[in-house]
Amino acid sequence: MEKQNKTLPPVSVTLKHRADWLWEWVKLRGYNFDSNDRRNTFLYIYFMTWKQAYSNYNLAYAMTHRRNHQLDKQLKATDLDKKIKVWNQPKYNHKFTNEALIRLLAITSDEVETLKIGYNKKLKAERAQRTVLRNERNREISLLRAKGLTQKEIAEKLDISLSTVKRILREARNFLEGSEFTINRSDKVKSAITEFVSSEAKRLYTLYKQENENAPDNEYDLALAKLKNLHKNIFIQGSAGTGKSYLINQYLDSLSDEERKAVLLLAPTGKAADVIGGTTVHKAFELPVGIQILDEEIISIPQILKNIHTIIIDEISMLRIDVFEKIMQILQFANSKGQNIRLIIVGDFGQLAPVCTSSDKAILKTLYPGIKGYYAFNSAKWKEANFEKIILHKVYRQNDAELIEHLNGIKYGRYSDLAWFKYNASPFMSYKPVYICSRRKTVDEFNQSAIEEYSKGNPTTTYQAKYDGPLTTELPCSKTLTFGVGVRVMTICNEKNYKNGMLGTVKSLSDDKVVVKFDNGKTVTIKRKTFELENGTSYIQFPLILAYAITVHRAQGSTFEHVAIMCDGCFEAGQLYCLLSRCPSLDNMTFIGELKPSDLKVDIEALKLTVFMTR
Repeated sequence: MEKQNKTLPPVSVTLKHRADWLWEWVKLRGYNFDSNDRRNTFLYIYFMTWKQAYSNYNLAYAMTHRRNHQLDKQLKATDLDKKIKVWNQPKYNHKFTNEALIRLLAITSDEVETLKIGYNKKLKAERAQRTVLRNERNREISLLRAKGLTQKEIAEKLDISLSTVKRILREARNFLEGSEFTINRSDKVKSAITEFVSSEAKRLYTLYKQENENAPDNEYDLALAKLKNLHKNIFIQGSAGTGKSYLINQYLDSLSDEERKAVLLLAPTGKAADVIGGTTVHKAFELPVGIQILDEEIISIPQILKNIHTIIIDEISMLRIDVFEKIMQILQFANSKGQNIRLIIVGDFGQLAPVCTSSDKAILKTLYPGIKGYYAFNSAKWKEANFEKIILHKVYRQNDAELIEHLNGIKYGRYSDLAWFKYNASPFMSYKPVYICSRRKTVDEFNQSAIEEYSKGNPTTTYQAKYDGPLTTELPCSKTLTFGVGVRVMTICNEKNYKNGMLGTVKSLSDDKVVVKFDNGKTVTIKRKTFELENGTSYIQFPLILAYAITVHRAQGSTFEHVAIMCDGCFEAGQLYCLLSRCPSLDNMTFIGELKPSDLKVDIEALKLTVFMTR
């Protein structure tokens, strides 16, 4: 047995190779173990290998659950969770020699010799091809089932055994109906593999498909002509990646230098404003923080609106109802004074909803009784604006028709697409991915873990906030900030040389300044800023936060070549669609954790605006 050790990937070689080797051994055994103890030993070794290879607990957790799900006799997901919590303790951080692996897993001489061949390049290529074919088959089975074909019809159509079809669909249902959640059978919910969130969502999806099929080939030319020739309010609608921002840029490029000066580019957040090269709505309209009240009389026009004939607001879905009404109130006042400003709004109400804190929702509920959502279109002033509608259909961010089809399914609440993304997303971490999460808490925890890991081998500087009074519960940034050269950061306010939500990397730092090179190529020296808290306390700190991970709201409107989606539970309509549509290729997208049916949330009223024939 000792001589056979050399046929295994050496421990000194990357641990990822070790993980690949272990899984090849499992496949050689037909995804089966002769005992539960042997299976559990494998899962422990596999988890530890991934954890040690990438120093990433979440990734090791996700990969171990993924492999367990593929076994013939799986360990119950909840039981595996309990074991992983124990294994993650420092005392279990074992590194195994080849000899120990063979002994613990009882790997036979024949198995070792057979697996040795697995590292032959020719066979490795053949194995990769088989994987592609198997994934294509699995995708087709799920898609045919979602279209209403029976299991027998699918087997006959694809010329495969009925048992194979049943196994693939069972795996999909296990994913959708696993032990981590349940479907209420008392509500007579059919199998999630074929169902939409609601019958209304399914109807809207059908209408959307019909509209897409009838879309003119020259929709861009028609849209551009409307923008250039119609001096009226316009609403530009389109799914993620349809080139809405590109259309706006085309329109701006068609203007003379003098005309361009009379156009104002705005967005609800600093990140979105940075994408279009504009500023925030609050800054332009000089709006205070918090809920906007219409009872206040407009007595002056904000200086930035002087000599403006067109205002463009991007990411309109994120603009809250009270902010939209205040903007309209100011514009109506300006136009009554003879300015004649038109409003062009751009966005997709099938993506992110406006951000509302619990206290904001309590106030808005009082101000707007009977309104469930707080989108701009819920305002009475939306109809007063009388928007001319433009819809863009063709997706440019992704060029894979199948990927686009399943993204649209997610947007309109089709459960089968969850299983499709699970089966086909990359199981491995892409090169330097952008980590995107739904929840701020997950982002904060991930960033804190990242800076702690960075601090182990790199010098850091810690900055303490200064303040002259009692602190409130919510601070603009942490009392203690720790940075180093190469650390990822994000701005949290608007200043002359940068905007809120800009991402960048620390290039240098000193006691009184931090030099940041932003992702747009601009390098800026950032100094401490004085924030005035609600209770009147002056709070002095650098206007920066760590940005190894970002929220989906920060990612809105952006395209990232490599994405790691941290599945921490979507809590608002459109979040999942926005998460999945940031990356052009499924090959460069991986999941940390599992997608769940509860992540699939849609707002029916918002979706109606994505299908113009319904409104």
